[in-house]
Amino acid sequence: MIRLRNWKKAKFLVMISILTLIGAACSGVQTESPSVENGPKRDSTPVTFHLEGVRNQTLDSSTVDKPMFLSFWATWCPYCREEMPVIESLYDEYEGKVEFAAVNLTHQDSVSSVEDYVKEHDLRLPVYFDKDGAVTELFQVISTPTVVLLDPQGNEVYRKIGAGGKENEKEFRQQLDEVLADKQPQKGG
Repeated sequence: MIRLRNWKKAKFLVMISILTLIGAACSGVQTESPSVENGPKRDSTPVTFHLEGVRNQTLDSSTVDKPMFLSFWATWCPYCREEMPVIESLYDEYEGKVEFAAVNLTHQDSVSSVEDYVKEHDLRLPVYFDKDGAVTELFQVISTPTVVLLDPQGNEVYRKIGAGGKENEKEFRQQLDEVLADKQPQKGG
């Protein structure tokens, strides 16, 4: 009887240890999020940043005079991969009216993984590398995917954190239409 209690106690302690380790591993700064939520917008003071892209293009935010749609993502994030066709579709629809940037968290990914992903999925969407995490930090991105919409002056007017894929398309389109109509987009919803 004593041995059986000790065995049950040992199994319980092992399970607690495993769950603790899993929790610690999943609590990194950049995580995949299975839930859709609207996060707090960072201070909306306009910011400037510079990124280099997959096709050797550059993005200097100080030269952009139209709304910007930033999608922060990683190749290892299944929710990001689910949402990427939606972002690509929006890019096709709003190209020329909105500056799109799929900002890869390259400091937690790899250049070769990003290049392979872009080639494999034949993306036309401009994809940029955030190799040192500076732009991710600037926008206080804490989860992937995260979408940030800036007005033509560079003020953050919308933020969506977490998974959603196709379900987000209507909301993204509504926010883009509002910022293009020069209205202040409503907080996510």
